[in-house]
Amino acid sequence: MTQPPAGQPPRGPHPPRGHRGPAAFGPPQGGHGYGPPQRGFGPPPGGPGTPPRGFGPPPGLPQGPPQGPPLGPQPPAPPQGERLQPKKGPRGKAIAIVVAMLVVLGLGGFAAWKLVGPGAGDSAPAAADGGDAAAGVPSSCSLVSGEDLNAVLGDGGWTALDTGAAVGRVYDSRLLAGVPKSCWVTDSLNEKLSRVARYDGGDAAARFAEEKRKAQSGAFLGKDVSAGDEAFCTTPDESSSAAGALVRRGGTLIYVGTTAAGADADAGCALAVQLVEKVR
Repeated sequence: MTQPPAGQPPRGPHPPRGHRGPAAFGPPQGGHGYGPPQRGFGPPPGGPGTPPRGFGPPPGLPQGPPQGPPLGPQPPAPPQGERLQPKKGPRGKAIAIVVAMLVVLGLGGFAAWKLVGPGAGDSAPAAADGGDAAAGVPSSCSLVSGEDLNAVLGDGGWTALDTGAAVGRVYDSRLLAGVPKSCWVTDSLNEKLSRVARYDGGDAAARFAEEKRKAQSGAFLGKDVSAGDEAFCTTPDESSSAAGALVRRGGTLIYVGTTAAGADADAGCALAVQLVEKVR
C-alpha cells in the first residue's frame, strides 16, 4: 500500500485500524490525564490548614489584617500653621496660681503706695472719723485748732485730721516724714492742702541740720527766716506744690507745708511761720 508523504498526518481513522487496542483510548500512559490525582483527595502537602500556593501575601511580608484608619472619634486637627499647646498639669496650675497671687499683691501694694506714699495723687482723702472734708467737719487735729486755721489761712471750712506717721506727697511730707505727730488739713473744696508735723527729742538740733541738708540736696531749700531758735523756708518742687517752714524751738521741731498761697513760695512760707506759732 502506498504511504502518504512524510510530514503529513495519514488520512483515515486514527489510529489506524491495525493499531487500535485498549491503549488507543483513555488517559495517556503514566497515570496523568483525566480522573482524580494519583494521591487522591485530601489535605495538601504540609498538613491541614496550609493554604494552596498562589494565595495570600508573598513569603517574607508581615502578616496581619490590613492597616486602616483608627476606630472611634478622633480630636480635630489643628488649623494649618497652629501648634498644639501642651495641657497644663498640676505643677503648671500651681505656678499659674502663684503668679496670679503675686500680681494681685503687687497691684495692691502699688495702690497703697499711690494713696499715702511719695506718689500720692492730688486729691484729699475723706475724714478718718467718718466725716466729710467738703462739709467742713470741726477740726480733730491735736496740734492746731480750727479757729487758729481760720485765723491764719482764712475761713475756708478747714478740716484737720490727726494722721500719725502716714506719708503723702500731696500733704508735703518732704520734711519730718513719718513722725508720729502729724495732721493733714484741707479746705472745703479739697483745693488748699496743708500738713502740720511736730517732733520732740533731745536730738532736735541735729535733726534740724539733717532736714536742712535734705532740703538742700532735694533742691527745695528756701531762705532762712527769723522764728524760734532757727528756721528756714521750703519751696515747691517736682514732688510737691507746697511751700513751708521748719522751725526749731529748743527740743521741738515743727514743720508746716501749705498750698494755701498757691505758687508764691514767699507767701506760703509766711503763712507757714504764722501757723507754726499756733501749734500746741
